[in-house]
Amino acid sequence: MDRADLNAHIRALATLPETDVLMVSCYLGITRGRLSRPEAFEERVRDLRSALSGREREDFKNAIGPIRSFISSRLLPDTRGAAIFSRAGAEQFCLPLQFHVPLPDWVAVDTVPNIYRLVELKDTYDRFVVVLCSKEDVHILGVNLGAVTKDLWQKRPALSKRQGREWTKLHHQRCQGHHRLRFFREQARQLEKFFLAGGFGHLILAGHPAATALMRETLPRSVAAKLVDRIPASSRTPTSDVVEASIRTFVAREEQESQRVTETLVEQVRSGGLATAGTDTCLEALRQGRAHCLVLAADYSPAPVTECRICRLLQEEVSWPSTCPECASEEWREFDPKEAMVRVAQQTGCGVEVVNQSEALTRLGGVGCLLRFRPPENMSSGAESRSSAA
Repeated sequence: MDRADLNAHIRALATLPETDVLMVSCYLGITRGRLSRPEAFEERVRDLRSALSGREREDFKNAIGPIRSFISSRLLPDTRGAAIFSRAGAEQFCLPLQFHVPLPDWVAVDTVPNIYRLVELKDTYDRFVVVLCSKEDVHILGVNLGAVTKDLWQKRPALSKRQGREWTKLHHQRCQGHHRLRFFREQARQLEKFFLAGGFGHLILAGHPAATALMRETLPRSVAAKLVDRIPASSRTPTSDVVEASIRTFVAREEQESQRVTETLVEQVRSGGLATAGTDTCLEALRQGRAHCLVLAADYSPAPVTECRICRLLQEEVSWPSTCPECASEEWREFDPKEAMVRVAQQTGCGVEVVNQSEALTRLGGVGCLLRFRPPENMSSGAESRSSAA
């Protein structure tokens, strides 16, 4: 699966209509075509089943069936993580996804798919290119969501051996240098086409330092601007090891970018700029289409929020039965605000950044939004009243 496919699947899951039949969202770590922790999966299934009763328990049982079937017979040998979404009932649904990168073991039930972990995966593993260089060849690899999806290898043609009576040793060395430079220039042009065709956003050079330096010198400006890092590697290093090292380098670079976005968010919040922080205000900004980028701490784990089904007033706690102070309704629903924010972000085209460690973001509540614009005054006062009511 590539990033474009993942985007399409996330969008489809985010816009899937809610029903009163439970949806099972299942994330699994996979090793050699099998569950990495089968006992943890079974224990979680038992815990969820014991917490349900009546129709919900029957719906859960019918939704788990296709998940078990997929796990037992359709996992690929090179899969390291799987996400499976299943719902029974009249509007039956099952979507299994397999990845070359690991996923945490986690199973949940809700009336909509839980997609945060897919969004986190997309944010962490972007498309990038690894160029493995030696003095004699150039190997171009397109890496998409941790898997090599494009592969182009070119070996430098041998130079005619005319050293001796026809060429002096010095002349031969000069010709070798010119020949190598011309070869690397040709590969740099191929690399530019490779980037354009594959929609890749970043570049990592790997190999002998002299070879990567020469490749760096020959890169077109548009490609050189995408360079993330250079990784030393010998010609005997397996390609799979180079790809693994480049993924680690790329993930570290992605975290740096997330940190920069977070610093911008914190600065904007503190200066009263185009940013907001906190669960309720971020959810309001997302629903109003004002959010440009949602920034989440990886350990952000908010308490469930209760919402009026009629006017959507947010309340952290509701004593049942309770009348909505805004519209006098007694119809409430409880939901996970983190999943709700990610879902709305995907529906509205808002970017999402997940940052692993940020004390400043944690002090702001673990979540913030960079905004496209501030709300009109009447909308702003309404949002503030709802936030304070929560």
